[in-house]
Amino acid sequence: MAAVVSTADDAGGDAGMATSGDILLDNKCELLSLAPEGCRKVLVLGMGGGCDVVVACALAEMMCDTGVLAEGAEIHFGNCVSPREMEGHPKVSAHIYGVPQHDRTLEAGTNTYGTTLTEQSLPAGPFVCRRDGAAGAEVDGDAGSGGGGGDGLVSPILCIVPSKSGSVEEVTRANSEALVPELQALGFDWVLGVDAGGDSLTGGIDFIEGGSPETGRDRQMLHVLTSLQGVHFTHAVIGPCCDGESEQHEMVSALEDAAAQNQFKGSFSLDPFLPYLRKLVVGQGPTRTPVIMIRAFEGDLEAAPAEAGAEAGSTGADSDKVVIPRNRKCVISRSWIMVGAALEYPEGKALHITRQIGSANGEISEGFVPDTGTYVPKEERSTGS
Repeated sequence: MAAVVSTADDAGGDAGMATSGDILLDNKCELLSLAPEGCRKVLVLGMGGGCDVVVACALAEMMCDTGVLAEGAEIHFGNCVSPREMEGHPKVSAHIYGVPQHDRTLEAGTNTYGTTLTEQSLPAGPFVCRRDGAAGAEVDGDAGSGGGGGDGLVSPILCIVPSKSGSVEEVTRANSEALVPELQALGFDWVLGVDAGGDSLTGGIDFIEGGSPETGRDRQMLHVLTSLQGVHFTHAVIGPCCDGESEQHEMVSALEDAAAQNQFKGSFSLDPFLPYLRKLVVGQGPTRTPVIMIRAFEGDLEAAPAEAGAEAGSTGADSDKVVIPRNRKCVISRSWIMVGAALEYPEGKALHITRQIGSANGEISEGFVPDTGTYVPKEERSTGS
């Protein structure tokens, strides 16, 4: 299915991507129109760990409810994480695991970093597409109990990204050799890699001090997923820059580079996705990426000072700047956080980053502090002093 993308012809310009003001907002596509014809087994995979899996689960359920895929199609979801203790987690293959339980309640203030508690708070999948008028529902069953999809696979799955240190070539080879054959063996027709924020495009700050952004987990997973053979891969950046790892001008440069290679397909609204996301963030803190997206829709992010907004650059109608409350505290257009960007790689490979963006830790104004607070929807907060 072809993506519907606005072009400069729509505005009376030359053919190609619209460049009148904002490369992200001026070019549109329908994410689900990128689904390959006849796909029966889908994986929506969080590329960078953390709450990417929450985004993946919400997208998987939304996809199931849209009716785009065939009756009986299975939509799995999962996350990519660093090596950690996996005792008690069902082993799918050497670097892929399930989780020991599902629908676990996250207590307010729970520190989930370095654990699989966020994954355990999600429902058991896959979601299975129905045509009987009922909403798509998960397959019953816990990991390791024989439930799950037609092959017994239960979501969420966890892909362990084994290598982060060494040269770019060494790290990329180690991760690709570990994960490419194991993912291919699971028989997915379509892999939708999702990244909240977009350091998979810019490099962000998730890499070893003094090293290359190519060794960060999100970038490594982009190289892994573009190396899959016989599997359709789509890359979705959800809420560009919402993770506070990339400045807006850095993301613009990355999207322009991708567009020049016919990789950027356009942006899509997150509005239909929001109800699915809201129900999954219970217990999450106010600076987790899915919550930042919700807060953008609620108008609940701190407005940037006028001088900061001017320095960050205003592009046409995209002038409503907010401060991202984490990491580099970037100043970003609120309207950017309310969309996603879709990319595909016709040549099978992502562009390598040729410039180092920022540094691993030097641009985080207050260092890394786990978010142990709890998000409360704006309408539920007390209005008292």
